[in-house]
Amino acid sequence: MVRASRIPKSLESTPPQVGSTLLKSTVEVASAIAIIVTLALVGWELRQNTQTLKIAAYQELTSQIIEFNRVGIDHPEIGDFERSFERGDPLAASQFDVLNNRYFEAFRLGDLVYYQFLQGALPEGRLDTALGPLRAMIRRPFFGVWWELRRDGFTADYRAFVDSLYSAEQAP
Repeated sequence: MVRASRIPKSLESTPPQVGSTLLKSTVEVASAIAIIVTLALVGWELRQNTQTLKIAAYQELTSQIIEFNRVGIDHPEIGDFERSFERGDPLAASQFDVLNNRYFEAFRLGDLVYYQFLQGALPEGRLDTALGPLRAMIRRPFFGVWWELRRDGFTADYRAFVDSLYSAEQAP
């Protein structure tokens, strides 16, 4: 049994219903505050995870670009084939296939870059820098031939994007 001396003075004269109502209201407010704090922490954690995923995606993209460039360094004949085409020299079927594959790799990588941009994982500034090699390829005469043969292998939105890049490069 609780002694009267232990009951706070503010509750001594309070009828039992008022005390329990006050306690219930206090618990409800505390619960609401706990829910708000929990939701804020979950939101903060989601934001952190999203940022981590964006960084990881960009790191992987950078690795793929480095690997793409490494192939070009390790196989300088690819550039020779392209220069031969630009001079109007006939290409052997195997040389055409090498250029075809090189361009396909580049533009498939560009498709990934563009997709990451559309999904919000890549800001526009990074999109522009990541597409630098593609813009250089678009300026090459082989691109026009290649694009007409291969453009249907890409999504409609990416085709439109590449077409806009191509048009911008062709403009004086």
